[in-house]
Amino acid sequence: PSTMQLLPWNQRTIRFDRSVQEMPLLLERMAGTPARLAHLTRSLPREHLVLSREGKWSIMEHIAHLLHLDLRFQARVDDFVAR
Repeated sequence: PSTMQLLPWNQRTIRFDRSVQEMPLLLERMAGTPARLAHLTRSLPREHLVLSREGKWSIMEHIAHLLHLDLRFQARVDDFVAR
C-alpha cells in the first residue's frame, strides 16, 4: 500500500489567483471544518489524539492551531468588511 507524503507547510506555495466568485465556496468549506474534524476523530481514543511522535504536533495540537487560525481569519474578514 502506498502512503501519502505530506509537503511541509514551509515548502508549500500559496496561490493568490482565485476569483472573488470562489469566496462563498471557501467560506462554506471553512464552516464545515469542525464537522469534518469531529467525524475524523470521534472514534479515536484520547491517547491517540494527544500522541506526539518524533517531536511533531499531535492531532489535538493541529486542531488547536486551526482554531487559532480561524480567529485570525475572522479578524481579516472583519477588516475587509470594514474596508
